[in-house]
Amino acid sequence: MYYITDLTGEAGSEVKNTATLEESAIDSENTPVPYKITPAAASAVATKIAIVEVTKIKKGGGALLGASFTLQSTGENYYSKTFTSGADGKVKFRGMPVGTYTLTETKAPDGYWQIKKVYNVEVTKVGNALKANIKEVNSNKITIENTAKDQPNPNPPGGGGGGGKIIPPEDPKKDEPKKDEPKPEDPSVVPLTPTKPENPTTLSTPTTPTRPVYPRGNTPNPNNPNSPNEITVIDENGVPIGNFKKHQKPDGTMEYVLIEDENVPLADLLPKTGDDHANMYYMGGLSLIICGLEYYDCRDSKEKKANKQILI
Repeated sequence: MYYITDLTGEAGSEVKNTATLEESAIDSENTPVPYKITPAAASAVATKIAIVEVTKIKKGGGALLGASFTLQSTGENYYSKTFTSGADGKVKFRGMPVGTYTLTETKAPDGYWQIKKVYNVEVTKVGNALKANIKEVNSNKITIENTAKDQPNPNPPGGGGGGGKIIPPEDPKKDEPKKDEPKPEDPSVVPLTPTKPENPTTLSTPTTPTRPVYPRGNTPNPNNPNSPNEITVIDENGVPIGNFKKHQKPDGTMEYVLIEDENVPLADLLPKTGDDHANMYYMGGLSLIICGLEYYDCRDSKEKKANKQILI
């Protein structure tokens, strides 16, 4: 009888393997058996196996001895194994093929309630590695806390599948600082705070009437729901007549009525006349008027003198 283990080496080379019979009534010598490495074996790539690890603890964190767990396949590739936790409270399953599985506690540690919850496991192939994932914790490792029997049973009869407390696996990167962020203990880094400009530029908005303006005789229909609630009416020369608002008449129809207690904003409605040189125009016009009067007065005096001479 001989036993071949995993081999590595150059194609065509020869290795020897020895098998030993133990606790057997057969009298046999250990016989080395040669084995030649084939090209396929020489180019084979090792595949990392999948592992599921369960850690049983009691309340307070101490490891629990004697908890048995069974990992069983639910798909085509049959797999079913049961292991019991040692002094470290750990149970490990190795070498599962790709597929889905259920993980259950089949025996509780002495003095503790059995966990009835069923955990779901999936084994997938990623590159040259098989990876197991316990869906309830999104990891291949799970820590389960059991309740002592001097405490209420977390799995009452007829109460459905319950279980002990699941301790989430620790994130190995939780203490690492995030990229592009300074460490909190670094006093040399001062966070930047936005500052306002000393003289912000504010764009001025031209003043516009607060109500729409309509000429007299061309105001909107107050019974139209889309017509404005308040309007300003101007005459034919653009002079404001007044501000009007909607008012409901006894028959239910609407009309525009004058708002008597409001002044019409003339400055916003009347067009601006003149400019910065208006005073110069006024003075020039006045000068022309004065010159004209003086000319007329002088001409009148000459005509009177002429008439007087004729009479003489």
